Amino acid sequence: MTTEGLEAQPLAGRNTVNVDSNPIPAGTSTEGGIVPDTTPVAQETTSKEIETTKTEARGLEISQLTEQISLVPHNQFNDAIKAQINRINAAIAQTPDAPFVTLDLVNRASQDGRRTLIYRIGDEIVGYLLIEPYAGYKIYIVQMAVSPEYRSRGIGRELILALAGYARDIGIDKFALDVKQTNPAVRFYDSLRNNIPEIRDVERQPGDRYEDGSLGWRYTFRF
Repeated sequence: MTTEGLEAQPLAGRNTVNVDSNPIPAGTSTEGGIVPDTTPVAQETTSKEIETTKTEARGLEISQLTEQISLVPHNQFNDAIKAQINRINAAIAQTPDAPFVTLDLVNRASQDGRRTLIYRIGDEIVGYLLIEPYAGYKIYIVQMAVSPEYRSRGIGRELILALAGYARDIGIDKFALDVKQTNPAVRFYDSLRNNIPEIRDVERQPGDRYEDGSLGWRYTFRF
């Protein structure tokens, strides 16, 4: 799959000056007094501003986190990616895990501020992890899923590990998620405490009650 780079758009009015066709020289005496010197001072772009612009641009491009895992920002979440993720969700809908996967959450991946980690084997997406800012967390896992035929291969663990690496790279030291207490994935999240050395702490606390009345756990991962 190829992606096109984003073209930089010109900023209207930046470093431009509207000049009168017959300006009165500064310091000239007129009936109203002395004409002040209003010549605009040229503004230099600082290295910090340049780096900030580069960082923002990188945030809108697909980033390759590992050989199999890429980070897809909201503006690059295209129909081809969505179709493959919907295929994963449809497959899960045929398993006992169906009640625990919210199928329409994938539609949120194209909204501003969302990012999706996708795991590919060849050209096929076999797992994904959708994140967004939420509840005071800069990174919150909205949903994570692995295609049923590719489970028990460590794909979920690799997605979490890649997310931890990405978070550290952008200066974030924790992320969180909520899960129903009856969800089989609870065993997986509990196991991360000992299976990923990069995660120094996994905190589990009672979470919010779901719409169907189910109790949840709030997990916070620190590294």
